[in-house]
Amino acid sequence: MLNPHEKQITAKELQENYDRLAFPIERVLKDLQWSEEELMDALEVARQQLVTPGDIWKLCDYLEDMLTQSGKEMQPETRAQSLVQLS
Repeated sequence: MLNPHEKQITAKELQENYDRLAFPIERVLKDLQWSEEELMDALEVARQQLVTPGDIWKLCDYLEDMLTQSGKEMQPETRAQSLVQLS
């Protein structure tokens, strides 16, 4: 389980990568087959009780794939160790 500080760091990194991607929210929702609420819950890892670790991994993988395909760099990962703790 992540402590509050780790949740904050992971949420910040997810948000930074989401912002870097700069896809319209509609595209992200369609690609992930999520509602806007599900996306916001995953971005705000602090609300972990509303989202599964699998959803956070899914979002991380999606952002990484799309950033790579777009030729953009991903936020340096301190999240890797934190996400392992979610599982």
